[in-house]
Amino acid sequence: MSLQETEQERIQRIRSEQIKARDPLEKDRRVSRKVTARRRVKRKNEKFIMDSIKDVPYVFRGGIIGLILGFVVILILPYFFEENWVFLVSLVVTIILVVIGTIFGASLDWRDDIRDF
Repeated sequence: MSLQETEQERIQRIRSEQIKARDPLEKDRRVSRKVTARRRVKRKNEKFIMDSIKDVPYVFRGGIIGLILGFVVILILPYFFEENWVFLVSLVVTIILVVIGTIFGASLDWRDDIRDF
């Protein structure tokens, strides 16, 4: 009797292995797992960059944006006017833009602080 039981177990094991080998979705599942893992790693890297940018307070972001706009003014203004005072004016405009960006960023930070209460 035990010989018959072991034979049945062996046949069931062979049958389950054959069904598993013929499973057409197994390859698709394996590929899907690999693609999902790659996307997860890529998304994690993208979130790291965006999260690190979002962690910078608005005060500094506003100042940096004002500085970039000021540099654009420094580069563009001499093409329109060929006077000696243009560089000084563009420096003053840069400083004003940095101050405005900082004030605007500070107001956004204050707004977020008020929302937290």
